[in-house]
Amino acid sequence: MSSAFTLVLCVCLVAASRSQAPPLSLSSTGLLGKSIIFPATNQVDHVRLLPKSSPALTAFTLCLRASTQVYRTISLFSYAVAADSNELLVFMNPATSSLSLYIGSRTVTLKMPPLTAVLTHICATWESKSGLAHLWVNAHRSLGRTIRQ
Repeated sequence: MSSAFTLVLCVCLVAASRSQAPPLSLSSTGLLGKSIIFPATNQVDHVRLLPKSSPALTAFTLCLRASTQVYRTISLFSYAVAADSNELLVFMNPATSSLSLYIGSRTVTLKMPPLTAVLTHICATWESKSGLAHLWVNAHRSLGRTIRQ
């Protein structure tokens, strides 16, 4: 019997812009409330969203709900740019009971129980001016950490 991995994703990426354009949001394109279900366990299945442009990020808030019955490290979200396939990465490592946010070459980690079959609400925030990042799990915020300015 194969295990399923479920991901419900809502992303808001805020980029620097002289035109003061509104934040990029997947919810404005009709993806709000949608689920991505990976019915089989493997390490290669993924979803790729290709935005019309990939602006430099000055701040972001990433929120998702995830559940799984797989006990291994799972990449929950990856933002790639031409120079780096994991410029921004949120991943869960059940062996160390940790959730991590990786930006560039710096990481902030939050100890937490492994994901289960019950949906867990996860958010990550970062602001470039201060470099301060936070992880949130089920509305509980981690201590802030400066990871990259």
